[in-house]
Amino acid sequence: SGALRLFLAVSGAAPQNMAPLGLSRPPVPRPVSATGGNAEEIEGEGPLWNSIKRQLYRPEVTHVKRLVGESLISKNRSMWEELNALRQIMTDFEQQNDERSERMRKQMLFCGSQHRDLLRRQAAILAEDIRTQAE
Repeated sequence: SGALRLFLAVSGAAPQNMAPLGLSRPPVPRPVSATGGNAEEIEGEGPLWNSIKRQLYRPEVTHVKRLVGESLISKNRSMWEELNALRQIMTDFEQQNDERSERMRKQMLFCGSQHRDLLRRQAAILAEDIRTQAE
């Protein structure tokens, strides 16, 4: 299948012109979702081995897994987990940044408003009252 060839080509585990396996048949069509896209597109991404495994018949999985190598599959899964962790860090950062930006925007609006000027005048009047009472 195309995904298997890509995985093996990128990993260097097999030559580009890898001969098809004896048990290989044409790819099984993927279920179509209610929105009209492939299920894989809707499910999201994941380790490449999961995509390859879905395209194989059961008897082929063990054989192909041996060809690819457990360590390569494991490395791919680890990299995928790292990518997801980095995505989560980025999402958290963006959320915090958005919250801070909103607070700064509100602060800037408050500082430049007529309300601020009114508060300054009230504070000046209050300060003047305190001075007069102190004398």
